[in-house]
Amino acid sequence: MGKIGNDVCVGCNCVILQGVNIGYGAVIAAGSVVKKDVTPYTIVVGSPARVLRKRFSDEIIEKFLELQWWNYGPNGLKGLKNSETETCITELEERIKSGFPLYTSDEFEIYPVNPMITKISAGTKTREVVYNFNKKG
Repeated sequence: MGKIGNDVCVGCNCVILQGVNIGYGAVIAAGSVVKKDVTPYTIVVGSPARVLRKRFSDEIIEKFLELQWWNYGPNGLKGLKNSETETCITELEERIKSGFPLYTSDEFEIYPVNPMITKISAGTKTREVVYNFNKKG
């Protein structure tokens, strides 16, 4: 079974074949047919998909993979200068060293038998029905 990593962008009308792995930060251009694994932070295009280029240098890709920035959520990333990649990496490293906590997201459950969506809050684990498909209006 294939996996799609974090920070991946998949364009419209793409086909990713069963068992194919898409690395963190990859970009799959619209209409692409992906038959082979895509390495992290690589842009692929076409049918069959071929590598267009890497998004960053190998050194920066290595840093992003080491930091796993996607685990720090909105509060951990707030205020970072993401247009300045190296500055962004340095600032995030400082936040991580100072003990910035990992992000825990809310969970959602979808019940097909009794069609509703339930949200499980990350901090309290309380459950709340977000949408009930049987309810009119």
